[in-house]
Amino acid sequence: MVSNMGEFLGRIFESSRDRVLIAAHHSASSVSVGDILYVKLGGSLDRVLLLHVDDILNKLPTGADKTLGLLPKNIEPSGALIDAGKEKIIISSPMFMIIREGGKVFVTRPSIPPPLNIEVHRLERGDEESEEIMGMFSLGIPAQSYLEKTVPIAILRSGSASTDREKALKYFEKAEIKVDISSLIPKHILVSGQTGAGKTTGVMGMILNWALHGKDSISWLIIDRHGEYSKFSSGGIEYFVNKLSKAILNNQVDDVAKERIFVYKLSFAEKAPEIYGNVEIRETPINIGSLTVSDISMALEVSDEEAATLEMMLETLETMVEASDLSETWKNIFRSREGVLSGHLIPLLIAVIDNMCNSEGVGEREKRGVYREFVQQGIYIQKLRVWRTRLLALLNLRFKNVTENGGVITVYSDDKSIFKLSEIFKKPGLLRNLLEEIARSPVLRARQSISEYKWYRIRPSEELSVLEGGLNIDHIIEKLEEGNIVILDVSSTPSTQADAVVLNVVRRILTNRIGLDPREIARRKVVAIVSEEAPLYLSPEKVRSPRNAFARIAREGRKFKIGLVAITQLATIIEKQLLANMNTIVVLRTKFRSDIEYFSSIGVPPSEIPLLNDREGYIYTPDIRVRDPIPAYFKGWFEIDVKSREEKLEDIAKMMLEV
Repeated sequence: MVSNMGEFLGRIFESSRDRVLIAAHHSASSVSVGDILYVKLGGSLDRVLLLHVDDILNKLPTGADKTLGLLPKNIEPSGALIDAGKEKIIISSPMFMIIREGGKVFVTRPSIPPPLNIEVHRLERGDEESEEIMGMFSLGIPAQSYLEKTVPIAILRSGSASTDREKALKYFEKAEIKVDISSLIPKHILVSGQTGAGKTTGVMGMILNWALHGKDSISWLIIDRHGEYSKFSSGGIEYFVNKLSKAILNNQVDDVAKERIFVYKLSFAEKAPEIYGNVEIRETPINIGSLTVSDISMALEVSDEEAATLEMMLETLETMVEASDLSETWKNIFRSREGVLSGHLIPLLIAVIDNMCNSEGVGEREKRGVYREFVQQGIYIQKLRVWRTRLLALLNLRFKNVTENGGVITVYSDDKSIFKLSEIFKKPGLLRNLLEEIARSPVLRARQSISEYKWYRIRPSEELSVLEGGLNIDHIIEKLEEGNIVILDVSSTPSTQADAVVLNVVRRILTNRIGLDPREIARRKVVAIVSEEAPLYLSPEKVRSPRNAFARIAREGRKFKIGLVAITQLATIIEKQLLANMNTIVVLRTKFRSDIEYFSSIGVPPSEIPLLNDREGYIYTPDIRVRDPIPAYFKGWFEIDVKSREEKLEDIAKMMLEV
């Protein structure tokens, strides 16, 4: 049965701008910390004050403490006095003032204390007043200029709910929190909460709501570290990607409805793509040529000086290859593209150290061949061998010595790596061809005789028609710039290799837009980068590197229409300046004291944060009219109803039959 107003709880007997004390009515049911109460100022719903319950105080009736104080210390009270009655005080704080005026709704921070002896009621879904109040609250949230572009990302709640019955009373399904998500993303969104608070499922729900209701096409790069986003079933089971696919097709805006979902699961071996409607799933390794010095340096966490040394070695090798008599097809593999050194130079460096440098005058007065060029740069064999070990470990490459015709050559296997080498490095004859041409390169100032190399007697091989394999990272960037959803599943990838790929992709997204005319950037689609465990790239020690594209995007991504959806268990380990750049903050349950203090500083009630249930929280953004944290429930992707075209047709058919 629907009531006319929320439950009467009591009357205000003391108030200030920061604290309101309510004498609870004896018949009032239990009130919990975090509940939201309301007061009608002037007796109507044109001015409504919302109060947040900070604490509950139970005390004995007035005078009972004196009576108990008269009893001898060795005599316990019978309990009759305590049982006879008690006083309940609800300690609350003014939260929002909702004003309805001239057909418009305004939500502001209360500036004066509420009057004394006024009635206080509880907000409960199902009663007319509460529904109307929360409806006005919802209407007052978005900025007026963006009303036509807003997307619901959460619903209002009037407290914390742990049971289905409580959810039915406290979650206001029709009172949506709507924002212009395409405007918020370039200014960055932080989602923070401890393990199990519902961060991932809540973010999935936001993405799903955009897919259903979004007015602007957004390119999403979802970095899936735990394999939660990329699940898909062709056998009737509904996972996130299944539902996301249906939601996109349901969207009424053509630019959004035509977006495709590309799921790239990084693996050691490549499989043929599987296509299901607007979803393409591909298990694939990465072409090692896609890697750059910056990616390797970030993944290995080397200093700027060491990164410069690595770059210098690779540039030296590139010069040797370019000056050699290799075919243009082979040279093209090792050539820089747009001023960026080819990643194929990295396994070349390893192969040259193993097969050439170790025999080119090491330990002798006269250095020869490639090793002499490195020594001229102050790079000796010990440093070369350290780099070899680092790179082999990072790329998870295996090596073996192949003996043939009295010759020995070291070749490499990538069967346990997500980075695919050119066949040149796997086949003894092909690698021998490459090494010989480098050994004869005219740029070498002191060549070593070819016959002195251990691989001299290895039989040369015919050239291959296909020299590269694996997914090129440029392909991912193209899909994003076209306006699609890319889910990069790195859940089965060693963390250092995953970092090398992720950092490369994010850097390419940024560098593709640096230098573009502002009018061209304005025409590009917003790119949202969703990253779990955000401190991996945004902690103080990580952001010092100029190669960290995440840090630069966090600082100035707005001007390139690139934004972060940074998900973390502990917000305060993100570097302070970057944390301050997070324009929109979603606060979920946490017990970390440093985070509670930080969120308290922006107005989130600290007493409630540790008590929140899954996906309950607060959303704060200065880009809406309500510039204070708003109590919200973020629906998980599985709670959002999305029907396929066939299901919609069935519903229409049923309705027609009923008529």
